[in-house]
Amino acid sequence: MKGGSDLINKKPDLEVIIPDPGHAFRWLQHDFPAPVSKWNYHPEYELHLITESEGQSFVGDHIGHFYPGDIFLIGPSLPHNWVSNLGSEHDLIEGRDVVVQFDHKILGQEAQALFPEISVAKKLLEDSKQGIRFTSGDLKKSRELIVSMKGRDGLEALAHFFNIISHLATRTQWETLSSPYFSPDLNPSTAKWMQIVTEYIMDNLGEEIRLSHVAAMVRMTDSTFSRFFRKNAGIGFSDYLTRLRIARACSLLRESEKKVVSVCTECGFNNISNFNRRFLKEKGMTPTEYRQSAWRQLFEQEN
Repeated sequence: MKGGSDLINKKPDLEVIIPDPGHAFRWLQHDFPAPVSKWNYHPEYELHLITESEGQSFVGDHIGHFYPGDIFLIGPSLPHNWVSNLGSEHDLIEGRDVVVQFDHKILGQEAQALFPEISVAKKLLEDSKQGIRFTSGDLKKSRELIVSMKGRDGLEALAHFFNIISHLATRTQWETLSSPYFSPDLNPSTAKWMQIVTEYIMDNLGEEIRLSHVAAMVRMTDSTFSRFFRKNAGIGFSDYLTRLRIARACSLLRESEKKVVSVCTECGFNNISNFNRRFLKEKGMTPTEYRQSAWRQLFEQEN
């Protein structure tokens, strides 16, 4: 079990994006793990395409699952992270995601006043304040546009960027992720503590995790940490831990043939009845029903 002493020296996770004088946006491709793949926030918008792997997504107070091909749009100063399932701590997923980061001024009110056509993206940008995952529509074309932005320059790059935004705003549907009332304390110290806690939980999901131990890691009393965590995660520590364990269980049920009781133990639940009850409450079906549904969908996709 990884101790807090190894994590306490993590740098604050405010991501400072250095603007390129020659561009209004940045196109990047990241591996995982990587220094920038962490619980972070920044004042820029971020369009995020997952190209490889699956795992857990964290957007504001939302915890979900992501798959290859998923596209997200994250609004300014909304904390976010994507944690891939790794076979071992030495695994490296090359080119896991493609990221386009851009300043709000490009599509903001002043830009819309000059170019009324931009207003087609108004709802898209407004919803992105809660984080967006694109769910349907012409997502294949969306992915192609995001990937093919690489290497473009000048007016060609700008035209291509507007083409991406127009396509997403008019040719796709999406769901918002974080709660509208989510309001974390955005400062470097908060991000640092939240990163420490998130990493520790993800590394030890199969073990017993006590609030008192985690509170001590970030040098807080139990009651102070409980209030701090609820404010910055949007939910209580126990509920957060359960959601992560259920998300890990879903992955194991889909991707392996392990018995349900083994999945229960591996995800840190102390008995099968508690696991079944928590799973039913979170997913609306039993673990066995979930596995059958997931395998049926996979079979239909392959045939």
